[in-house]
Amino acid sequence: GRDPSTLTTDNIKVTLHDESINGTIELLNEEAIGENNDKTYASKVRFNMPEDLQLTSTEEIHLTVSSNVKSYAGVPMAENYDQSYEVTPKVKDITIESDVNIGYGQERTLTVGAYPGDAGKGKKLLINVLSAAIAEVNATELTLNENGETEFTVTGEMPGSTVITFDIEGVDLTKHMKVTVKEPELLKTVAPRASRVTNSQVYRNTKVLLTSDTENAVISYTLDGSDPTTSETAITYGENDVIGIDKDAVTIKAVAQGLDMAVSDVAQFDYT
Repeated sequence: GRDPSTLTTDNIKVTLHDESINGTIELLNEEAIGENNDKTYASKVRFNMPEDLQLTSTEEIHLTVSSNVKSYAGVPMAENYDQSYEVTPKVKDITIESDVNIGYGQERTLTVGAYPGDAGKGKKLLINVLSAAIAEVNATELTLNENGETEFTVTGEMPGSTVITFDIEGVDLTKHMKVTVKEPELLKTVAPRASRVTNSQVYRNTKVLLTSDTENAVISYTLDGSDPTTSETAITYGENDVIGIDKDAVTIKAVAQGLDMAVSDVAQFDYT
């Protein structure tokens, strides 16, 4: 065992491309030398890399342990330890869509991946559906490609909601996806409506608010008469936005887009 006071980043260094990595040392098995002895020793340590450092399998790191590291008896190492290692990236997350809408009797192809992708290459992805009566998947085990991704298909079996869980073999991570199956006609976003009735005569600087009955729908609108579904002048309507009527005649054209839903019809509101 080694003296923990010498197991520090001053004596244990990791370099990448000849530059020192600013990590931390974690003692994995620090133990007391004896029942009546306050001294401790450790034989296993972990060098923790910074969270924002991304390594790929094409890189190599170099480990140097200084001869200043001492045993629990105070005896230093005979010489420095130097060794290079190929990087084995660690999967930190599973990337998925958190909420998905799908039509009853319809299919959707979705992509799931590991982050970083290089760490997931070749690993097995395990898929489990909480209620196969509501939604089914075409596979329960898939292999991640060279980008750490794969595709799978979900079929809506009956209206309702269920959860799909994702695990990567050998990785202590689980992610969940909520799947809601709806009747196909309910998958079209409800068109926006305005707080003032169209064709109204209003005072200058009257404020108009836009809403959609589709939950969390994103509304886009134009004021130049163009179609907001295709126009480069379309404006995204924010949650706390208002549209001011600052001309003698104003036409608002608006559409709404719900999550995984077809865009709404164009709604038009005219004010004079």
